[in-house]
Amino acid sequence: MQRATFSICFIYEQKIALPSVRQWLGEPLKLTEEEYDEDAIWGDGQDLEIMLAQLQEVRVIRLLLSVLVLFWSVFRLMV
Repeated sequence: MQRATFSICFIYEQKIALPSVRQWLGEPLKLTEEEYDEDAIWGDGQDLEIMLAQLQEVRVIRLLLSVLVLFWSVFRLMV
């Protein structure tokens, strides 16, 4: 359970999904191979409660940025 949560939170949400949404908003996409060494980042494990709180936080940020992208796209079509 902890390792799966870690993979979702750190590898997918923080390193792939959120940077992709930020790229849609014009920020450069900064991806390095070192950031994807999941075993090295995992180390001796992570606290599940902390990871769940971080997952909730990053998903709220991604949701808000996605809504912003949607509104921006609609606005551009209307202008």
